[in-house]
Amino acid sequence: MLIIFSLPFFAVAKGGAKYTCPNCGYKHNGVASGSVNATCRRCKQNIAVDWIDHPDKIE
Repeated sequence: MLIIFSLPFFAVAKGGAKYTCPNCGYKHNGVASGSVNATCRRCKQNIAVDWIDHPDKIE
């Protein structure tokens, strides 16, 4: 029971992002952090992922 309860916490810790497919416009896709490509759930189009590192704020 404890393992099942902790699975969502592991998923959040791994990280990732949601994206909209540029081919069909499907909005409910997700990609894991560090992946270089993803596949749309609806149209099965392979999409290259370009991760952008945001610079830290310098105060």
